[in-house]
Amino acid sequence: MKGLMFQKRHPNTTLFFVILCLLSYLTLSCQIIQNMFSSKDKIVVVLADVSGSIPDRDWQIYEQSFEALLNPGQEVAKPGNRLVLGRISGQTLSNFIPDADSSFPKTGVELNDKESAEKVAQNLKEKFQQLRQKQSRSTNIFESLKIAEDIFNRDQKRKVRWLVIFSDMVEESKKYNFKTNPPTKSVAEKILEDHKNSGFLPSLKGVKVYVAGAGGGTNYKAIKDFWLRYFKETGAICDESTYGRSPITAFK
Repeated sequence: MKGLMFQKRHPNTTLFFVILCLLSYLTLSCQIIQNMFSSKDKIVVVLADVSGSIPDRDWQIYEQSFEALLNPGQEVAKPGNRLVLGRISGQTLSNFIPDADSSFPKTGVELNDKESAEKVAQNLKEKFQQLRQKQSRSTNIFESLKIAEDIFNRDQKRKVRWLVIFSDMVEESKKYNFKTNPPTKSVAEKILEDHKNSGFLPSLKGVKVYVAGAGGGTNYKAIKDFWLRYFKETGAICDESTYGRSPITAFK
């Protein structure tokens, strides 16, 4: 009789054991995924101005800054991070193709991850050097910011977001030309109003923005003031400490 009762309970015991194993497996899987994409993982979007008017001295600023960005001490070439490299040109959101989109492997094996990070960083440096061969007649910074917004929105796993811009910041597109019509206060207000009303103003809340190579000649201050205001309206973090002409040697 006791043996019969045991046999009746046995299927339930087995089912309970299977459920317990599944729950343990799911818990372990969630922990692994959380470790793979920690809250400190970064996505860095780098946009480089490839206008044919960019002089050699500006490219040197870009190159020095990009080299510094991938320096191990800058916390970018680290396991779990991702870097997307693109051009500021005539590309739009609908036809944008990144010149590089690389993730730094995160296996948990320190030596392997370090070696992989070095290889990824070297490949990115080579891709960056190739950008100058892809010159453009236009400099559409506004459209590039919409592209950056789209890239960030598609990556919800990485919570730390940086936007690095290498450009003189002189917009030269079909609609706006800061060389012939610099962004004075009245022009700036009109641009902001148009972008807000049309929904073209990108949402970059919490994104830290770095700018190197900024120029503009006699209109430098007007252009700088405009972009600092524009980035603020997008929700991004950008001030005079991260916006300038000199190479960026420290990304924090």
